[in-house]
Amino acid sequence: MTLANMRAQGVRYVSLFCGIPCSHHADICADALPADMPVPEIGQHYRCSKCGRKGVISRPAWHRRE
Repeated sequence: MTLANMRAQGVRYVSLFCGIPCSHHADICADALPADMPVPEIGQHYRCSKCGRKGVISRPAWHRRE
């Protein structure tokens, strides 16, 4: 799924999840990111703000659908 597909379904935010044992979670607004970017690729560009792990998991934030 690309950000364009996600936005077409009313979702503007991406959920980022750190792995075990940290399990930290954050939602980011994806408005500034390019429409053709695949959602799973976004996590590769972020680092966990709690433990510092690079390459977190990214998924559409369906719970924030407008």
